[in-house]
Amino acid sequence: MTEYRSPRQARKLLHVVYVVLGLISLRIIFRLIEFSQGFDTYLPTHEWVPYVFDASPMLRCADMSQRRTSWAYIDGPEAPNSDFTEERKADKLKKKEKKDAKKAEKMEMSELKKINKRNTKANQAAHKREAKGAVTMIV
Repeated sequence: MTEYRSPRQARKLLHVVYVVLGLISLRIIFRLIEFSQGFDTYLPTHEWVPYVFDASPMLRCADMSQRRTSWAYIDGPEAPNSDFTEERKADKLKKKEKKDAKKAEKMEMSELKKINKRNTKANQAAHKREAKGAVTMIV
């Protein structure tokens, strides 16, 4: 959730919300009038009417929402979830170091397991040779 640094910025955002709601209401009213008249009347048979009362309010809503909210308030070095803050950079660096240490420890453990496995196989082979030698001495 974005924290606004001043009531003025929050007020601007509220104005955007109010305008968008008004445009959507205008579109809904147009749709109600259009469908209440039927399909053989002026509104459904002329192409400019839906462009003016249906598409343009929605285009304006999308434009206002995109321009006024996401770019102006959410991004930037002072945003709470920004990657630019020193605190966030330090947290990311700590997390990366922890991950790298865990990865190195895992690699070290797998290497130790491989060495242990090799030693076990070598010991088993040595015991087999000793056992064969003992059998040949007896015979």
